[in-house]
Amino acid sequence: MPAGRLVLRRAAMLFAALALVAVGVADGTGSAVTTKPFLPDAKFDYQIGGGYPPASGVRVVSRDVKDVPAGLGYDICYVNGFQTQPDENGADGQPLEGTSTWFAADASRKQLLLPNPTPEYPTSTENQRYSTPYYVDPGWPDEIIVDLRTRANRTTLAAIVGKQIQACADKKFDAVEVDNLDSFTRAYATLADRTSAREGTEPEEGAPTLMSKNDALAFAALLIAKAHSLGLAIAQKNTAELEGEGKAAGFDLAVVEECGATTECADYAEVWGGNWVDIEYTASGFSKACTSVKSTISVVRRDQDVTKQGSTGYVYAEC
Repeated sequence: MPAGRLVLRRAAMLFAALALVAVGVADGTGSAVTTKPFLPDAKFDYQIGGGYPPASGVRVVSRDVKDVPAGLGYDICYVNGFQTQPDENGADGQPLEGTSTWFAADASRKQLLLPNPTPEYPTSTENQRYSTPYYVDPGWPDEIIVDLRTRANRTTLAAIVGKQIQACADKKFDAVEVDNLDSFTRAYATLADRTSAREGTEPEEGAPTLMSKNDALAFAALLIAKAHSLGLAIAQKNTAELEGEGKAAGFDLAVVEECGATTECADYAEVWGGNWVDIEYTASGFSKACTSVKSTISVVRRDQDVTKQGSTGYVYAEC
């Protein structure tokens, strides 16, 4: 999802060498596990809306956890971990685990959802079933932001998201990207800022929030440990404001959206060198990102809904 910034730019020869070497990481117990190195500057496709045969030359593909790897070189598994999944029922007609209804239907699980401080004023103009009692992401009103403010919540949520990460490993993906690490930046503490966000106007940078960067990083550390314990690399998703802290926490690469539109491409490049990809959703953002970092990474343009090839509105381009 669109969001919005990074210490040494490595030489291309170094990245090529790293691509041939397995990377050892700690799994949280002191044991060494092996993750597959990313393929710097390899042609990329973002297929989280449904898999389809990639264009010629594509070697890095990101797909949803419910999908299967493309098997062309490097496969990234998409999981929504810092917000609930949009509602979807299983074959038995019951809400799937991790969906908004699944969380809200249970007294203990609903305590894991970030509450709306002013329930008389919904956090979104849409889907007020959720945006009245809970803090939904204003841009994605079917997704409730989870409450990471306590260690107990983080531990319980990590176990829930960990099942999805396990599914990625079981399907033989190489890495996992967990959305939306930057949710804390949109959980505004004041009614005035929530009102602005609800109406589509982003509050000023640095506006006070209900959750902190440290809350997000503490939760991320649990997910990083889980992924590494399964031999999966894990990508920092967006969140330029972390600068080098995400890499220091243990993220292995980054999956970025709209750094061209937000003029943050150089920030990510500074931290990640060639170990990241960028997805743009507008022509202008795509042009800016291509101009800024095409010599270092694969930049793609996709349609906002990330639809399958052949669908109405489908867009794919790589510069």
